[in-house]
Amino acid sequence: MSRGGVMPDNISNSLAPQSTHMPRAAVAVLLAACVACVVLLLSWSWSSRGLQFACDNVLGPVLQKRGCTAGVSKIFTYSWALALLPVMLLFERLRPADPTQPVFSPGLLVDSLWFLVFPILGIWLPDAFERLLNTSVGSTLAGFRLHALTALPLFVQLILVILVSDFLAWFGHYVRHKIPALWEFHKIHHSQVQLNYFSTRRLHPLDLIAQSLVRFLPWTLLGLNVALPGFLIWSTFLRLFEMFVHANIRTSLGPLHYVFVTPQTHRIHHSMRPEHIDKNFGDFLSVWDFLFRTQCTDFNVYPELGIHDQSCPRGMASTVGGAVRVVLQELLHPLRALGSGLFKGRWLFRHPTQD
Repeated sequence: MSRGGVMPDNISNSLAPQSTHMPRAAVAVLLAACVACVVLLLSWSWSSRGLQFACDNVLGPVLQKRGCTAGVSKIFTYSWALALLPVMLLFERLRPADPTQPVFSPGLLVDSLWFLVFPILGIWLPDAFERLLNTSVGSTLAGFRLHALTALPLFVQLILVILVSDFLAWFGHYVRHKIPALWEFHKIHHSQVQLNYFSTRRLHPLDLIAQSLVRFLPWTLLGLNVALPGFLIWSTFLRLFEMFVHANIRTSLGPLHYVFVTPQTHRIHHSMRPEHIDKNFGDFLSVWDFLFRTQCTDFNVYPELGIHDQSCPRGMASTVGGAVRVVLQELLHPLRALGSGLFKGRWLFRHPTQD
């Protein structure tokens, strides 16, 4: 399909296989993991202490106390994500944005693998990079921090952290679309034509490092503290919200779309239609898109998804082995694109209608 091609709102994506599903064994493993996570959460008061103790004694010399605490909090978030998967799949079955997309789709199989490896590729590597930045540059910037913010009441600090982090997520997202070298990595996230609950985790590690670079300077200068009481609850909710807006669910949440990102408005962001390119960059709040005029105000359309770069993997597989190959191809594709000079001299900014 050309970049300007338009399909009906109730689409049948020609790039997606129409009759294939996840293997039954993979579905069984996925649902078993959901049950295990429900059990883990129901016993979290003591299981979290056990996880913390095990990490401190086994991985403590490598991760240190702070690393183990952060790791346990990630397990908490992941457990909620898997525990809620059956609920999201039920919503996808009852009210799908794309009725032709199977609930256990080939796209879900590939993105489940991205979800599985995300703690290493999407958390450990960017966190290590941020620690390197803090060690090498953070001390130099310490004298420029706005320490007055830390004197504010904790509740006010938490609200500031939420607002600043959400704006930086919007701005970093915008930058990663506009600079060709960064877009080549972020393109992997957009190449999925069967958007699903796990699609939020199909992020190339270098894409996440780029986001860390955008966030580091203002975050450091403001001196805001993500270890505030209540931030774990907020960050867990935000990760689950991001997964919700990627799900194959037909809803714009009524008038709430004027304030919050929704499955419909984020689907627009993944659209192939030229009028939707580089729209709806919001992560949680949609107010930044309204403020900077990047919001698409058509709240009823559910367009076809994906990108037009035919050399980029499409993020679908019907076997576990095929899913592994696709993820490896998606990890390597941006590096090959950079090496082969596919940018054609467009090193600063890309036009919205380009791949």
